[in-house]
Amino acid sequence: MLKNEKKTYFYNLDLLRIVSMFMIVLTHILGKGGLRDAVEGREDTYFFIVWFMQILAYVAVNCYGLISGYIGVDSDYKLSKIASLWLQVFFYTLVITGCFALFGYQLDAQDWLGAFFPVVTSQYWYVTAYFGLLVFKPLLDKGLYSLSDKQLGQLAVAIFLIFSLVPALFNNKVLEYSLSKGFGMTWLIILYIWGGYLRRLKLEKIKTGFLLLIYFVSSLITFLGMNEIGKIWFWYPSPSLVLSSLAIFILFAKWKLSSQSKLIPLVIYLAPASFGVYLIHLHPLIEKYLLVDRFITLLHLEEWLLPLALFFLSFIIYLVSSILEKMRLSLFRKLKLRDKLSFLDNYL
Repeated sequence: MLKNEKKTYFYNLDLLRIVSMFMIVLTHILGKGGLRDAVEGREDTYFFIVWFMQILAYVAVNCYGLISGYIGVDSDYKLSKIASLWLQVFFYTLVITGCFALFGYQLDAQDWLGAFFPVVTSQYWYVTAYFGLLVFKPLLDKGLYSLSDKQLGQLAVAIFLIFSLVPALFNNKVLEYSLSKGFGMTWLIILYIWGGYLRRLKLEKIKTGFLLLIYFVSSLITFLGMNEIGKIWFWYPSPSLVLSSLAIFILFAKWKLSSQSKLIPLVIYLAPASFGVYLIHLHPLIEKYLLVDRFITLLHLEEWLLPLALFFLSFIIYLVSSILEKMRLSLFRKLKLRDKLSFLDNYL
């Protein structure tokens, strides 16, 4: 297959981006919103509701990383795309920080430093880690294309054994691997490699029922592992979390979503805005003042109502953030920023 021989639209994976970002919003309500800490040690119905929702949704970030490799391995390396991503991040760090200043919040020099230099100051861990990945993307793509299917398959299995399974079995965070619980460049590179390998496989042969079984059984193992062995089973590199992430990714990757599907208009509208949802709702100041420990009161709801309330709140946050991101996209199109950045591609 020739690289970039024909433009391919992955509507199925764009749908996965939407679903994954919704899951990410949900996990932030549960985690940063204070519910996880509030139910710690209770072991009642609320404990199980919060933690199973958390674990079932926690595959989202791994899925995002797998998408990067699956699609990215066969895409051009363009400086204009990287610059466009940086401008998107910079827009939100500066505008949102400015809004907080206008509303009278006391900001210090560190807040403004982060607004002007969002990547190097790690305003968003995924953005900083992803930019690190982009530095190595040409090398990763060359390496993936140079390996045979058998060699790449062996590499994928070896990575799983060394960086995921063995540390979890020994309940030992191997600092020298620099995995940082999965919150870092090293783990995104691993996901990129796995995604690139999955691109070569005939995923449609894998039964949907089998994938769903893997997802739910692996999620149960994650819950049992983190409670009986150690928290390492809840980190992104956890072997059970990796398996459940792979199951969900393959489920969407093998889905033949035709251009005539009724889902396509929704995908086309929401998918381009999905990353903006992350940048808006998890801006450091929004996180600090509007998210951290703000949702503990939801635990006063009846058990059956709690999941519904969590889904509703996640939907509202996702929808509002998407609308704001669509407005930014419209502004950038009117300014023709992408066209103006295209000159950068002449240098690569």
